[in-house]
Amino acid sequence: MRFTKLHQWIKNIEPNIFKIGLSSFAVKELGEIVYIDFLKDGGENVKKEEPLAEIESLKSVNYFQLPFDIEIIEINSDLQNDISVINKDPENTGWLFVVKADENAVNDLLDEETYRKFAIAT
Repeated sequence: MRFTKLHQWIKNIEPNIFKIGLSSFAVKELGEIVYIDFLKDGGENVKKEEPLAEIESLKSVNYFQLPFDIEIIEINSDLQNDISVINKDPENTGWLFVVKADENAVNDLLDEETYRKFAIAT
């Protein structure tokens, strides 16, 4: 699993296919997430830093965006029925998207140990 400096995790599940979501640290910092508005759907191409979702927590509203171009394969529509999943298990069942991306796009992201040190320092 790799991480962005925007506190997102990215897990390679097949060649060029990744599952992505918010890190446990992000969910803790945001407070309870109460709503997610998926701004993009399966089959859409999304450019680097273009918003994919709007995430509303008790503390704030934030956009979910990635530091590289992707094609959305699937969204986790289960979150529309039970948002509590992302609060309980953000790095597993609380995933947001399955995407297709260039393998090299994730090479520059943080490994887990580096990310944990980064998160503690922020």
